[in-house]
Amino acid sequence: MVSGKGGVGKTTATANLGAALALLGRNVCLVDCNLSTPNLGLHFGLYYYAATLGDVLKKKSPLGHALHAHPSGVKLLPASPVAGGLKVTPRAMEGLLEEMEDFEFVLLDCPPGVGGDEVSMVEVADEVLVVTLPEVPAVADAKRAVAWVRKQGTPLLGIEMNRVRGKPFELTLDEVERICDAPAISTVPESIHMLQAVARGNPAVLSYPYDKASLEFRRVGANLFGSSYRPRAMELLLWRVGFGRPKPQRVLPEDEEPERIVVLKRTPKVRITGLPQPRRPPEAPPPPAIGQRHLERWPTSPPEGGRRSGEAEGGVQVGAEPRVEVSTSTGPGAPRGDAPTPEETEKLESNRKKIQALLASIEEYRKKGALSEKTYDEIKTKNEAELSRIQILLKASRNR
Repeated sequence: MVSGKGGVGKTTATANLGAALALLGRNVCLVDCNLSTPNLGLHFGLYYYAATLGDVLKKKSPLGHALHAHPSGVKLLPASPVAGGLKVTPRAMEGLLEEMEDFEFVLLDCPPGVGGDEVSMVEVADEVLVVTLPEVPAVADAKRAVAWVRKQGTPLLGIEMNRVRGKPFELTLDEVERICDAPAISTVPESIHMLQAVARGNPAVLSYPYDKASLEFRRVGANLFGSSYRPRAMELLLWRVGFGRPKPQRVLPEDEEPERIVVLKRTPKVRITGLPQPRRPPEAPPPPAIGQRHLERWPTSPPEGGRRSGEAEGGVQVGAEPRVEVSTSTGPGAPRGDAPTPEETEKLESNRKKIQALLASIEEYRKKGALSEKTYDEIKTKNEAELSRIQILLKASRNR
């Protein structure tokens, strides 16, 4: 795996192609040959190594001690960034590959560019895959890399293009093949899941197996050993509706309670983004001798500058109570009796539905462990009290 320049996704392609081969039942080993800036181990969540490629080449450690087994079945031979000064020769690489004869596939993640340590690695490789982007600078460097590989006499497997968006300003597949004078065997589409997988320390082929980019890597992996891959329609349908997706990660210190963090798998109708302390309701005015109590409409528009602190989507204030005002109107248009007017009844009905939705949401979050029992009880008690008051007013309105 070579590239004409850095930053084109060569290491990402190596990790995902190796994971795809492992999912297809092949015995595969990945070797991080970048002795200056090795990053292949980070894609598998591997940050500390007992032994590395440099130790094996210097005969300080046997190959078996340096190989790391991933749960997916991939074997990884990482490199160390402190292996400076190590000169990799073709003879040393040949000896290393002879010890790896049991593997069906050995993918060498070479350093970016041409003319350095990758000379020894390309000379001992069976085939070379050039990785690039559909951009003019990257394709220009890929053209030089293709010419250099052919000069070394190693067979060229083709070109793999990463992060293809299908935009008019990108180079097309035919243009890349014509410029580089080489076949393009794969076009991996742009996907946010590729970046999320790197953050998780697990290749996208394993974390998001039916993502469009992952499916392309699995197709290329199958073609490498003369097979084909096509996902079943039911698998794609279940993936699109949310089944099989990884759960959100929650990393908290041991002494911190997760009551302020709400992890959502899918966005509900009422989403609680935080649980700050509820604001104190204003002091109620003294009750008048003659008057009509009515419920003020819930605030639905956020103040200038964004949403209120502790306010959920739709304008519902978490843990807050609707304010109650006292109307002392006694004119001809003033309502008579204690029952609310039709306009107030409509507002009461809307508030009742919002409170019921909020209670259902916090019940779901409590079951998932996203809310502490104390916070859950506080919110539930206040909103159930207000719900009872609204139901009493609605009953009075129906009796009227």
